[in-house]
Amino acid sequence: MMQVPRENRIQCLVVGDAGVGKTTMLLHYATNRFASCHGLKVFDNYAGVLKVGKHDYRLDLLDTTEHI
Repeated sequence: MMQVPRENRIQCLVVGDAGVGKTTMLLHYATNRFASCHGLKVFDNYAGVLKVGKHDYRLDLLDTTEHI
């Protein structure tokens, strides 16, 4: 992964009740596909580079479990 300045780092932690679709939403955003098994925890964390205009941002998507 390319180096992005620390000030250009975005972390997004998704929280919510169990079964509302947090993992499905993040998996779809990160991979452009939906999980084939409902209720299966298949997403943990995702890091990628997001381009906005001429600037690069590191985007960290963090999924939570129902046990927080």
